[in-house]
Amino acid sequence: VMTVREPLGVVGLITAWNFPMTTATSKLAPALVTGNTVVLKPASCAPLTCLKIGEYAKEVGFPDGVINVLSGPGSVVGEAIVTHKDVAKINFTGDSHVGKRIMYLASDFVKPVASELGGKNAFIVLDDANLNAAVEAGVYSAFFNSGQNCGSPSRFYIQEGIYDAFKEKFIAAAEKITVGDTMDPKTMMGPLAYMGARDNAEKMVEEALADGCKLLSGGYRPDTPETRNGAYMVPTILEVYDNSIHFMKEEIFAPVVGFYKVKTPEEAIELTNDNDYGLSASV
Repeated sequence: VMTVREPLGVVGLITAWNFPMTTATSKLAPALVTGNTVVLKPASCAPLTCLKIGEYAKEVGFPDGVINVLSGPGSVVGEAIVTHKDVAKINFTGDSHVGKRIMYLASDFVKPVASELGGKNAFIVLDDANLNAAVEAGVYSAFFNSGQNCGSPSRFYIQEGIYDAFKEKFIAAAEKITVGDTMDPKTMMGPLAYMGARDNAEKMVEEALADGCKLLSGGYRPDTPETRNGAYMVPTILEVYDNSIHFMKEEIFAPVVGFYKVKTPEEAIELTNDNDYGLSASV
């Protein structure tokens, strides 16, 4: 038996908007170093970073046709890449619904697809945790990049013995986060990527409150001259009493978290696993 490793040919790379440089380069490097050419499609709402990568690739001497950057809507340009007979493989980062669509289209061609999709990530805090370390890790990971991270935790399962102390310290830390223009050195958290993302997050918070959750902190747009017309949202913390509600099941991709009190580690594990997503979790 002999295995021969050879380039696939043309690889289609479809990237996300939340970390446009990171997702593009993490796909480009392995595809190029193994001898493939690429068609790179950036997210429609954040194409400029990838277009600049294309300019730099030409400037440093990549031959024409090795790195091709093609922007446009996923429903048109993305699907054309996925279904093109000369594209041998797809690598996608983004929404789970889009990922399922890509897998469905690629299956007609028995075309391999590598995907990093969404998450509704759990953060478990048990009674014997280092309280300050848990709060620091939780606040940073939940609100880093305005919560626009597929690995951001938005479901916090906290054991009852540490619950009140964790909640108090977490809220105090979250309320110290300065929200504003990212060009201002004092800013700690910027806006969401676009107005629709903010509107969707606000709608999910409203639904959660209607489903019986309690608002512990946040839940509003910062009202300053620099923020009132932008896609801004302050860190928002909900107390949740029902793990089956929509907020605890679906990705929000915004600086919004839900706290749920558990009695035992076993209960925390059971509730964590009661979800369709499986991207990441923290203990």
